[in-house]
Amino acid sequence: MLLLSLFLVSNLSQAQTPITQVHKAADKLTREMVSVLQLNEADAVQLYKYNRERFTKLATLQQQAAQLTQRQEDLKRSQLEQEYHERIFRILNAQQYVQYKRFKESRREFTQPTQVMASLGR
Repeated sequence: MLLLSLFLVSNLSQAQTPITQVHKAADKLTREMVSVLQLNEADAVQLYKYNRERFTKLATLQQQAAQLTQRQEDLKRSQLEQEYHERIFRILNAQQYVQYKRFKESRREFTQPTQVMASLGR
């Protein structure tokens, strides 16, 4: 956990621009997931990276929505989520994966990502 904290702090101090709401939301979700899933430090760092990438891509997709058909947007979101879940699956053991599935069922970040991204822009 100490390594993850140091990693988060070093990234914050090296950033040339303020942390966006998207990154703050991803960081908060990562901390909660690390606690619930009881991840080791190496896996916590990977999860941090995956969550930041996922939230950034979702925010980008949200910005592009006006140029896409609903079908294109849904397909891109589905591909993004599939890639994320495959990455998560690789770092979790069987027990952690069961906990992850329970965790994500109750979280808007997973059940309603479009609404979460829209609320971050406000």
